[in-house]
Amino acid sequence: VSIEGLVIAPGGPPQFVGKNPVPVQKVIVSCLSSDAGAATTVNASSETFAVDAAGNAMARVHVDLPSPCIAPIVFIASGGGAWFAASGV
Repeated sequence: VSIEGLVIAPGGPPQFVGKNPVPVQKVIVSCLSSDAGAATTVNASSETFAVDAAGNAMARVHVDLPSPCIAPIVFIASGGGAWFAASGV
């Protein structure tokens, strides 16, 4: 995972403008899979990794995905799982 400049936009709390307030993050992949023929949403998380104050990180993480994993969406989330960035937006 390569993250560059992921920071709070102008208009946030003054102490966080232009800075990353979430130093520990993780990746969550959400996709559709099947359970006995019915489509189900499956979320899989990576281990956490450090992100610097400028919002930059380079982390090698592993996410166990179901098979099949249809229409995956990649989320960047806090260590607790609250997401704030996503692929495909």
